[in-house]
Amino acid sequence: MCLRFVFIILLFHSFLGDALQEKHYLHFKFTALSKANTLPEFSAEAVADDRQIIHYNNEDQSWVRSSLTEEDWTEAPALPPDSRDWLLHQIRTLSNCTNTQCSELHVLQRIIGCEMEKLPDGTMNLTVFDEYGFDGEDFIAFNSGTLQWIDKNPKAKETKMKWDQQTERNELLQHYLKTCMNWISTFKNMKKTPPDVHVFVRKAPDDQNKQVLTCLATGFYPRDIKMNIRLYRNIIKDQTSSEIRPNADGSFQMRVSVEFDRNHKDFYDCFVIHSSLTEPAVVEWEKHYLHFKFTALSKANTLPEFSAEAVADDRQIIHYNNEDQSWVRSSLTEEDWTEAPALPPDSRDWLLHQIRTLSNCTNTQCSELHVLQRIIGCELKKLPDGTMNLTVFDEYGFDGEDFITFNSDTLQWIDKNPKAKETKMKWDQQTERNELLQHYLKTCMNWISTFNNMKKTPPDVHVFVRKAPGDQCKLFLSCLVTGFYPRDIKMNIRLYRNIIKDQTSSEIRPNDDGSFQMRSSVEIDRNLKDFYDCFVIHSSLTEPAVVEWAGNYADCETESQWALKAVLITVSVVLVLIVSYCIYRRKRLNGGQSSGYGDRTRREMRNEHHASHKGQKSSYDVENGAKMTLHSDREEMSSPESKRRVWYFKNGSSPHTDISGSPRCEQLVFCTS
Repeated sequence: MCLRFVFIILLFHSFLGDALQEKHYLHFKFTALSKANTLPEFSAEAVADDRQIIHYNNEDQSWVRSSLTEEDWTEAPALPPDSRDWLLHQIRTLSNCTNTQCSELHVLQRIIGCEMEKLPDGTMNLTVFDEYGFDGEDFIAFNSGTLQWIDKNPKAKETKMKWDQQTERNELLQHYLKTCMNWISTFKNMKKTPPDVHVFVRKAPDDQNKQVLTCLATGFYPRDIKMNIRLYRNIIKDQTSSEIRPNADGSFQMRVSVEFDRNHKDFYDCFVIHSSLTEPAVVEWEKHYLHFKFTALSKANTLPEFSAEAVADDRQIIHYNNEDQSWVRSSLTEEDWTEAPALPPDSRDWLLHQIRTLSNCTNTQCSELHVLQRIIGCELKKLPDGTMNLTVFDEYGFDGEDFITFNSDTLQWIDKNPKAKETKMKWDQQTERNELLQHYLKTCMNWISTFNNMKKTPPDVHVFVRKAPGDQCKLFLSCLVTGFYPRDIKMNIRLYRNIIKDQTSSEIRPNDDGSFQMRSSVEIDRNLKDFYDCFVIHSSLTEPAVVEWAGNYADCETESQWALKAVLITVSVVLVLIVSYCIYRRKRLNGGQSSGYGDRTRREMRNEHHASHKGQKSSYDVENGAKMTLHSDREEMSSPESKRRVWYFKNGSSPHTDISGSPRCEQLVFCTS
């Protein structure tokens, strides 16, 4: 464990050391050919920290300083010993050429100079060298400490012996190389040039619904630079880079691009780090626009024959209502419309007339469906230097193709399609209409200012939890932002301040009042009461909004118990109701029989105890199961009570019990008659 820890410390120290190292160099490079080819027989340049500072011009056969002034060259080095002619003589000697004529092509290369490296402890490590290569292989190198040459190739042995004996030349080389630190200091301390950063957008070549956002940094020196396109302050992964390229003046340039949907005007910026800058440069892509869009159909279809709307920075501000045939203002107050534009020239009827003319319709009846579209408006873009670039336009399309467009400077129309030539000639002659269009477009900046300066609305942020549908002990944590304007927003659910990857998003959706809403969700375990929050970035906020989840949620086990109890109680109540109903029904079914039987029993009891009924016998009616009283022959039916009882029975009633409709009643009357 201890060794592993020591290894980690050493690895970190090594990484830190590499990060702190600073390296500068000055190289003179020479190339000589044994015979002239497509390339010149001699070429040379000097490069300091990737920047060319001098090169050889073969036309004038002179050295030309590159991108440096006389002041920059105050302490600059002289050219290395051994001139152009000396190097050409060496290549011919090594190539065994006769009378300066060479039958084969050979190449001799030389690099002389020095490199200075600042180590992590602050000390400087200086390396000087003078090396040669022949036909693509190492050949010979100079040792400035011993004033001797080192052969790097068997073919160089003879050359080594010869050059070792050139003592005066070697001493001159040694002195020349010792001055290298002064040279590097000269170029290292040259004024650093900060980059000019530009942001622009163009259409994607293979998809008209896509746009390419490009950041260009140019004119910077020294070479090293770091540049990225960011979306809501986060670096975008899928961006392409031109890498660092040289400019003609010795400075450098770099370009990075990213493709995005033209309908999603999100918050992009260019983030640039360079040694000439005291802090990173951030250049935002800021663009505002106001578009009036019209569509006319040659005949009514499932869509209306005319539709129109005005959109300012993704927000619909007005639209045409076909039912009332009127314009309706959307989500704006009268105050917002104080400086708002009037409708563009050329009304609904005019556009419908144009579509019928272009479609060759007769008597306003069209047999085929054609579409005429128009977009008129302006776009305002803020450049990195703070200036505003305004673009105005009035463009038409016919059946899905570009048709004709207006040039507000020349008051002329430009045909974009061969079918538009006749229309161009006609519209060019409408001078008064064209002047009206020109004046209308010139007021665009005021329109954009009106809608761009509308009050920005910050988002309302809500955090809530609901059960996962597939697992009662899993929870969904959701963040909802709503009511914000403008549209662009960035929202993420974070765990311990780190953005969670596996979260689902509803994307940005419109509200009825012209504002927008967005929802993000992530599944969490109820047993893990971690630190979650919603992190929201919006242009209406001076700083990101952070809303933490308090950890409130209903316990799954308790809810399950209550649910079980509720089910049991419900089932019990239902069972009680069913049993009660069954008992009630049974009593009702048995109720009619028991009442008749009880009545007869009471009558029998009265008859048995009555004095006039002595000597009577009782029996049961076998067929009906009813008890009957059989009177003796001696009984007289003349008593009032007997007559009254018989009358009651005959009339189907009793002074004690209602026995109407009972068949046994009829039998009782029959027996007593």
